Amino acid sequence: MIVGGDLAEFDRLELIQNNSTRWNSWFHSITRALNVRERLEIFSARHVPGKGSHGIANFKLDGQHWFELEKIELALKDFYAATLLSEGKKTSLADWFSTLDCLLREINETKDHYDTIDTEDDNNFTWKYLQGCADAAWSKCEEYYSNQQLNWQNRFPEDTDLPPAYYAAQILDPYRKWAWFRQEWVLQAGKEKQKWFDNAQSAVKQLWETEYKGRYAVEMLPPPVRKERYPDPAFDRQREHKRIRIDAPVSAADLYEQYISTDRLHDDEAGCDEAIAYWLSRYDSQRDLARFALDLFAISPMSDECERLFSSAKLTIVDRRGRLKADIIEACECLRAWYGKPRVEENNDSEDSENDDDWVTS
Repeated sequence: MIVGGDLAEFDRLELIQNNSTRWNSWFHSITRALNVRERLEIFSARHVPGKGSHGIANFKLDGQHWFELEKIELALKDFYAATLLSEGKKTSLADWFSTLDCLLREINETKDHYDTIDTEDDNNFTWKYLQGCADAAWSKCEEYYSNQQLNWQNRFPEDTDLPPAYYAAQILDPYRKWAWFRQEWVLQAGKEKQKWFDNAQSAVKQLWETEYKGRYAVEMLPPPVRKERYPDPAFDRQREHKRIRIDAPVSAADLYEQYISTDRLHDDEAGCDEAIAYWLSRYDSQRDLARFALDLFAISPMSDECERLFSSAKLTIVDRRGRLKADIIEACECLRAWYGKPRVEENNDSEDSENDDDWVTS
């Protein structure tokens, strides 16, 4: 829809077209339409149809339409917030469960609200369409929540509704552990969710015991060689004799059990980076458990980072590099992620000098 002339001077805002490949595009489109509602209504009132045309008579938004758009925009805002809080490099699989649980709760409240109100209110506004939207949103979110795509319950009927990695990722965050699940499933819920909690605990422990426990031995690395100005074998023998070369754990206790038996760390501002730093500092002393945690923190809760990799790889595979193989492209992307965007030197005479904006240079 083109809106121009004097009407465009109201707010300098243009309408936003929804896009099937753009996240939250419907939310942005509806929000912008609500923001320029006055302008759209004036445009509709002034519009003069062409000869032999019905114009926009069948496309005008009436009070019922605007009412529904306001309610839909309010419901979609939860999805918009969840998207922004989950994308980027500061999140991991540990954020997945609580984010989806919050969405499911909000959708459930909206669904219950529309199911209990009258079919038609005093202003003759019908709720039938909004009830259908809420029911569809609930079904889709519940499908993700129970992971029906993986068919997990049919493959493992004795296991939890979700693969244990979804629970373990949050448990291995030292700032959270089982606190959130205990809060939502034990302290504020009934017996059904208590059973969920017990099953989740068993599933995470089984994952630890079958995939990580005892798999990665702790290696005692030799100390760095000291450069003595006047080396003396007698002093070297003393130092070598004092060094611990073989170490065996004094306690036979399970590392995972030790970890969850202690209180969580308290820092409401701590995120994925702090959790990763915690386990990196314990990698040499608790390698099995650290590998367990770091593997899970390497998983993103959504696909935005994967899509960014495709975009940056496009800058690497220019026409002069058409024969690059997957291993080289992967290595370039890893280096870019580790070292960041390289500086472009002045007077660069290389063959790729025209590609100064490339993130990876040859």
